[in-house]
Amino acid sequence: MNQSHKEQGKIHRKAKVLLYLLLRKTRFFKGSPREFFRMTLDSFLAQLNLNQDFPFLLVAVFVGLVTGYVAVVFHEAILIISELLFAGRSMTANPDFSSLNDMVFLPLIPAAGGLFVGLYNAFVVKERPGHGLASVIKAVAQKNGNLARHLWVHKTITSVVSIATGGGGGREAPIAQVGAALGSSLAQKLKFTAGRTRSLLGCGAAAGLASVFNAPLGGVMFAVEVILGDFSVHTFSPIVVAAVVGTVLSRSYLGASPTFQVTEYSLISNSELILYFVLGVLAGLSAVLFIKVFYAIEEWFHRIEKRFKIPVWAMPAIGGLLCGLVCMWIPALYGFSYEVIERALNGSVSWPTMAAVYLLKPVVAAFTVGSGGSGGMFAPAMKMGAMLGGMFGETVNALFPGMTAASGAYALVGMGALTAGIMRAPLTVILILFEITGQYEIVLPIMFAAVTSSLVARLAWLYRSRHRTS
Repeated sequence: MNQSHKEQGKIHRKAKVLLYLLLRKTRFFKGSPREFFRMTLDSFLAQLNLNQDFPFLLVAVFVGLVTGYVAVVFHEAILIISELLFAGRSMTANPDFSSLNDMVFLPLIPAAGGLFVGLYNAFVVKERPGHGLASVIKAVAQKNGNLARHLWVHKTITSVVSIATGGGGGREAPIAQVGAALGSSLAQKLKFTAGRTRSLLGCGAAAGLASVFNAPLGGVMFAVEVILGDFSVHTFSPIVVAAVVGTVLSRSYLGASPTFQVTEYSLISNSELILYFVLGVLAGLSAVLFIKVFYAIEEWFHRIEKRFKIPVWAMPAIGGLLCGLVCMWIPALYGFSYEVIERALNGSVSWPTMAAVYLLKPVVAAFTVGSGGSGGMFAPAMKMGAMLGGMFGETVNALFPGMTAASGAYALVGMGALTAGIMRAPLTVILILFEITGQYEIVLPIMFAAVTSSLVARLAWLYRSRHRTS
């Protein structure tokens, strides 16, 4: 035993000597050998000075790499669990309740997922979960980018369980939050400055969104436009590096094809832009509707929790049960499935299904997230927008046959416009939609409608706030 300890000690000393020689050669350490061997971790990190540009880029590569791996695990875990629990069920066909077991157990699956999330947050995390991306933006603005160090682990577990068991939230915002928390945790561990901490948080968020969407440009723009609000080169460069690394890694496991496979669309005539403008207005108003429904239901959950003194850990189970009762009739509402979006982009969803998903998607998303469950609003907004665009496209096709594009083109534009209206980030949405569909010809209508939607949503909220104060 003593002999093995001596051997380990020799190896440890040799490793330290090699590290010292390497650092002296690269001029990262300028002290004597005695000073080096007496250094603590904090003083060692101070000597390395990873705040410099080139070392910081290497750290950004590491964040992109780890976030990419987490995104792959996140994606595959949701896929495996959802296929296990909902095996053989089409997410767009009418439900078949020939088995009484389905009638009983389908609503209980999201309820069980909600119960797990509630218990986990109450007894492991020991705090009420906040709004995902809002908490990240708040950390950037008020806490110098500092997030709880273990947030990325907790968020990964609760989001996978909540979404895979049939919750109404989406997976894109949680993985962006997980990446942001990873970057923030590493920055705190390495004693970075406040500016570098915010940048590394943005690197994680960009890598997360880029990995899950297979959209590096959109991930970069999301980080600088939504999370950081900083377009400087000093911030931009490491975020680009992290997003590229995360995307390359996710592509090596999940494939490089666009997220949605759609036929080619184009602008039929310049006069069609008028119709896309109208769609942008409708998308902006729908974005306001989405937000109002979400917050109204969230407030309702808070009221019943206080009125009936329901334990906080039980609220996500109640939200999951309500979500399950709705989704069992309209499977397209489940958060883990994007099948209805792809079918809408190809013009093969019935009008009743589109209307039901449009009206009920914000409701089931609020049932899950508003009750304390986990999930994002990115995918629900895209799903609602695709249904709005699909219905609008079929209407204008009937009114103006031969001079308008297929309904799938309007579904694609509606998806981007409504998401831009909710996020108030049209540049991010434009780039993401271009990357996830590979449709360049439809970029002009998306740009027009997305900016229109963002403006209409902002004006609607201003009018609403002035009307309340008057």
